[in-house]
Formats: sequence, C-alpha cells, structure tokens
Amino acid sequence: MVDSVLKGISIDNRIVNALKSHRIINMTKPLSEFGMSRYKKRRNVKDEDMFSYSGKKVFVHLDNGDVIGFASNDVKRSVVTWFDEKDGVKEHFYLCRRGDEFSYDDPALSVKDNWSGIINEKVISITVFSVKNPVEDKKFVDSFEAAILLETAKGNMLISDASAAFKYSSSMPVVKLDDAPDGFFDNLEARVL
Repeated sequence: MVDSVLKGISIDNRIVNALKSHRIINMTKPLSEFGMSRYKKRRNVKDEDMFSYSGKKVFVHLDNGDVIGFASNDVKRSVVTWFDEKDGVKEHFYLCRRGDEFSYDDPALSVKDNWSGIINEKVISITVFSVKNPVEDKKFVDSFEAAILLETAKGNMLISDASAAFKYSSSMPVVKLDDAPDGFFDNLEARVL
C-alpha cells in the first residue's frame, strides 16, 4: 500500500523543522461535496464543524510556499505526514491536493476564530501522543501515533487518528486541544519533538 510508506512526524525531521521555521498562513481540506454531504447526514454534523471533523487529510500551508499534508493512516494506525509541495515540487501524488479545497476560514464550513492562534504563527512545540500498550504488534517504528499537537505562542491544533470519542465520530478530527474528549489521553504517552 503506497500510503504506508509515509512517515509519522516523530521520524520526519524535515517536517518538524519546516513547521518550526515558517509561519502557517493557511490550512485546507479537500472539498468533496458528495462525501461531505453523506458524512454530515450520517453523523448529524453541523456545517460549521465540517473543517474540524470531515475527511482524512488536512494541508498546512507555510509562508515559504511549502505545503505539509497530514492524513490518518489505517496501516500504521497513526497520523502520517509528508510534503505535499516542497520548493515548488509536488511530492507523494497518491495523497496530494487534487483540486477543490476549503479552508479554515470558510464562512459556512468552519469556525475561523478556532484557528486565529495558529494562522500567521510558527509552531513552537510539537507533541506526539502514542498508544502506550497497543493490542497488536507495531508494524512500523511510527505505528500507533494516535495524535499530534501543534502549539504556537497563541494557540494549538490537535490532529488525531480516527476516533469515535470526539464530538462527532471522525476519520481524522482536527480540533483545538480543549475539544479533545474526556479520557482521550488516558492510554497515550506524550513525546515532545
């Protein structure tokens, strides 16, 4: 499977360095009206929560033109990451941006104020939350990285692998740390990068 070779952020120093060296200027998700409509109807999701809960990918756009992708990976049971665009060159075409997107400030599909502490800021801290005692063996050194917390001087963003515990069951919730459900971190251990 192609996406299984993508790395967890804990073993990709290029991604860590890019996030800490450049300001985040935008965050986007693929826009699939059919998929979003089905998800919204099945889970009774409010329009304004679609940025946080729909889909399995989010793209972080940096002020130097690079775009970093994050996705939920079923093989590793982790959040994986890659450069969607690095120095003007597209990478990992299997998961790259392919067209219509909507961003963190979409007036109908997001709550812009949730992300005001992330936009135009550099990440100063990255924490990876891994499952303490997974019920199955690790297939990869970066398996079971259940969530990534990006923190700036003014805000934070938690990117989680699939979970039914959040406000809405989701393939990859992208929320503020305060929106993590009670008990979410109980079986996780934190590692600051």
